[in-house]
Amino acid sequence: MRLDKIHQPFTLSAITLTLSLGAFWGAWILAQMGFLKSFTAISLHTINAHGHAQIFGWLSLFVMGFSYRLLPGFQGSTLPHPHLALATLPLMGGGVLLRSVGEGIGSLFPFAWNVAMWGSGLEVLAALLYGFIIFRIFLFSANALETSNYFVLAAVIWFIIQTFYDGIYFIATTHAADPKTLLRLVSTWQAPLREIQIHGFGMLMVLGVSQKLFPRLFGWHPITRRPPLQLLFWAIQMGLAGMLSGLILMRLRGHAWAGLWYSGALLMAFATMAAVIKSRLLYFRASEDPFQNDLIKFIRFAFIWLFISLGLLVLLPAYMGALHFIAQGVSKAAKMGFSHAYYGAIRHAITVGFLTQMMMGVSSKLISTWKNNFTQFETFFPWAPFHLINLGCTIRVVGQIGTDFHSSFFYITPFSGVFEVTALGLWGFQIFKIIKGDLHESNIHPVI
Repeated sequence: MRLDKIHQPFTLSAITLTLSLGAFWGAWILAQMGFLKSFTAISLHTINAHGHAQIFGWLSLFVMGFSYRLLPGFQGSTLPHPHLALATLPLMGGGVLLRSVGEGIGSLFPFAWNVAMWGSGLEVLAALLYGFIIFRIFLFSANALETSNYFVLAAVIWFIIQTFYDGIYFIATTHAADPKTLLRLVSTWQAPLREIQIHGFGMLMVLGVSQKLFPRLFGWHPITRRPPLQLLFWAIQMGLAGMLSGLILMRLRGHAWAGLWYSGALLMAFATMAAVIKSRLLYFRASEDPFQNDLIKFIRFAFIWLFISLGLLVLLPAYMGALHFIAQGVSKAAKMGFSHAYYGAIRHAITVGFLTQMMMGVSSKLISTWKNNFTQFETFFPWAPFHLINLGCTIRVVGQIGTDFHSSFFYITPFSGVFEVTALGLWGFQIFKIIKGDLHESNIHPVI
């Protein structure tokens, strides 16, 4: 396979997994939750198996493929060890299948737990190889490190950390002696894992690649080593570290440590928003190319959802106070002092509204440009997936929060899954059409 097409099998695998074990399965789970009027009525392992497919099958495979395709060009080098890079696809893809399916059916077929553990092992190996290749790209690059590289390298480090963390956490939850022990493990360790996966890996990778890619796509001067942006990068890392420490310590040592979590959340949220503005990632001019203007819509709305997610995170204490005051006698969340619905809305806004929408829009532009094929997207792509993904995300975020106040929102929220899966299906179908046939090419460039 030629190196300029190495992203293609990763992209197709990512789409296949999200349209099966990822988004489609998630929509079915959401429909069940709506029918049962509870976000905690479905088995923990079923929900985590779906989430695992989304993080490792959709986000990770997608990022790996485009990292191999884009980062060497950004650094003025060639992809090292291309055969090794290709080997990470069956390792990660196979690992996701074994892990997600095994975890999903483990309660019915106990042998599947072992299958899932083997899947986690394959994922760890794939993550280590991916990290080795990416670090070699930067280590032997002719270009000096820029601020955008800090974001990318940090994302890769967090990716490797979360892969080990996820495997250990899975083993611990499957070997929990009783439901009380399982609940303690989940309440202590699952939230930090999701923060690493979403903010540490996904968000930082998108911000880092965008700083290098957008100037090339839109023709404005790139950001290189602006000191304020470097300070913001370190502020994001400190904020994330504070959030992780606070989440763990407040469970192990007492709720007084919630102050550390909230201080970290404030620092990360405001530093991220400032970094987006300072990087000029919202700096766009109208183009004569209608396809590029459609891409700009995707990017703008993606950043709107990022800001919404971070804003909801900052407002969490105020929300819980208002919920206790307004719906004290009605809401289970008000009685518990924690809202699964609100926290889920925060995550959905960033995973679907920001990450997924950014992946859909930017990849469509890149794949069409590399193939010199815009015709399949010009009449179809601009309106259908864009409006469906944003409509679905809006219904999910608003509806999920609404369930804290009235049970009727449980009947509305599942429609979000239908819109989002349809958006991904229509978009994925076009991607398949554009790049079909290229995977039959077997020529690969020599290793440099």
